[in-house]
Amino acid sequence: MNLVHMTQRHGRLMALVTLLVVSLTYHAHAGGAWVDSLGRGSIRLGYDWKLQPGALRYDTHGDLYRSLFNMTHDYRFLYAGGEVGLGWRLEASFLVTYLWAREIVDSTAEDPSRIYHGPSDMWLGLKYQIVDGDYPIAVGATVRLPNLYEANSTLNGQLLTEITGLLGHDYEASVYASHSFNSSLYASASLGGRIRDGASANQVLYGADAGYTIPILGDRISVRAGFDGVASVGEPRPSTAKDRFPGLSLERDNHFFDFNDASYFRPQLGMSIRVLPTLEINGGFAYILWAHSSVLYQDFLLQVGYSF
Repeated sequence: MNLVHMTQRHGRLMALVTLLVVSLTYHAHAGGAWVDSLGRGSIRLGYDWKLQPGALRYDTHGDLYRSLFNMTHDYRFLYAGGEVGLGWRLEASFLVTYLWAREIVDSTAEDPSRIYHGPSDMWLGLKYQIVDGDYPIAVGATVRLPNLYEANSTLNGQLLTEITGLLGHDYEASVYASHSFNSSLYASASLGGRIRDGASANQVLYGADAGYTIPILGDRISVRAGFDGVASVGEPRPSTAKDRFPGLSLERDNHFFDFNDASYFRPQLGMSIRVLPTLEINGGFAYILWAHSSVLYQDFLLQVGYSF
């Protein structure tokens, strides 16, 4: 088996356990710099479908190309998340996931297509509001935990806990700023960083969004638009067998790809309908518009949220 095939095989295994990093900002940062008071919070149950149209990837220069062996990702997540106020301007959050994954290759590949159904990534976080008032500012920290993989989950019959690099952690710290212009319009922005255990380059995180409540049907309908993204920092070192991702490789023609040096920019649109004072239904769409060393993903989201 040549180097390209070996790298592609390792990349397929590792991609399964890292993709929700792309989606985390979309769910976890929705609260902006606002923090729930003691005992107040929300719980959300959602379904996120990540689709790779046309087997397309961005190479190290940001150019689009078709994946080697026309490998196409189709990942579907069921997730539960929420936050609760702890008092003293402090808020705790969580996100747990279950994954149905298909990585399909064509008949020219030496390795088979890979299918995984089982528990996936989880996150725990804390946020502290350092400034309140009209322009609140908060700081937060989040950790990605691999513990759910230890529930005898398998990929093509192989225990996930036996896959090198799987049980790494991600550590994030961010600052948030928000403002409500009136009772109908708000805006938020965030900037932070991520240290990726088992990956040879870390990342800068950024994002912004704005929401507007449409004055119809008793102010039950809201719309949202924004963006998020990551930028890799640091010089990736040569990968080893213990890394979460494979290293730089030549995939197809003159297109190079490196999971360790991935960046992306992703616009987002969303709409919510308030069914009851404490119950809301949300839908959303996100699209990776620009990237390098990243798969091109479309995200479709449906979520139900309950506030208490």
